[in-house]
Amino acid sequence: MVERAVTLVAADGQRRAVQLRSRSGAGGRVLGIIKGVHHRDQARALMGHEILAPDSMLPAIQEDEYYHHQLLGLAVVDVTDGPLGKLAAVYEGQVDLWEVHGEGEPRYVPALREVILKVDLDARQVTIDLKAQPLPELLDDEYDDEE
Repeated sequence: MVERAVTLVAADGQRRAVQLRSRSGAGGRVLGIIKGVHHRDQARALMGHEILAPDSMLPAIQEDEYYHHQLLGLAVVDVTDGPLGKLAAVYEGQVDLWEVHGEGEPRYVPALREVILKVDLDARQVTIDLKAQPLPELLDDEYDDEE
């Protein structure tokens, strides 16, 4: 087991530094014990807290994969329409959906290889091609009937 300092963040934003002992678990999960938490009720009180950890603690990922925290705040530029705004949220699903905030209403971009052309963390920019969206294949038949 490895022991590292992490920060717990409650829903109200309160932060607390703790020591976390962790090891790899089944299915890519991480199993951990927080120093000083010995009883079920103590652990239950921490449910819903986020754990902030340095990148060095995160498992390695493939070259074309990114952690959400690396993407949030990146400028999003479409090859045709130019700058669209900043990546504000990532929603996980069968196809991840990126929420982009710019002028007007938020835009939603499917995180598909056909749409996401380049992620440049050094330049803090994502280049996309909205026209490449394979929307007809993603929509259910019921939506096709509404047009």
